[in-house]
Amino acid sequence: MGEGMSCHIMNNDIEVWGYTNDYSKTQEHYEKGDISGCTTTLEYLAYVIHNDNKTYTSAGKVPGVFMLTLPIGVVDETIKELLEYCDQGDIIIHNGDFNFKDFRRRSEMLYKLGIQFIDCDTSNDSVQVTGSKTTISVCSSIFKSLAPNSKWNEFSTMGALC
Repeated sequence: MGEGMSCHIMNNDIEVWGYTNDYSKTQEHYEKGDISGCTTTLEYLAYVIHNDNKTYTSAGKVPGVFMLTLPIGVVDETIKELLEYCDQGDIIIHNGDFNFKDFRRRSEMLYKLGIQFIDCDTSNDSVQVTGSKTTISVCSSIFKSLAPNSKWNEFSTMGALC
């Protein structure tokens, strides 16, 4: 999942790493140039994200951004595993079918841990994002790259925690 999305994002000079338990499948996408790199461990993925030489900008510390494009049944389990390697201020983006109850529950849980959360629903050339206005702003280049020919919509007040 997500090969087309990663190509759009990479076309805007944003590095995209793939994570999966099936390295051969991810390696194939890496060799085709669909992703910048690949790994089979969340620990190494977080290491790469946190050590990309973009630690600070004029706006302050750059958070790690983790975008999950997963089957709905493993989203919460993967978030739980990823939290072990997240730094305070990091951003987790869930890309999948939007469900307000799931968004609210995940947003509240992650907020308590100092992690920011965005829900992103992509369909054709349409992108709908839900989260805090500040967090959406930090990730705006990702969302603009996913909807290059149309406006992406943000819902920054739908229960998002700032």
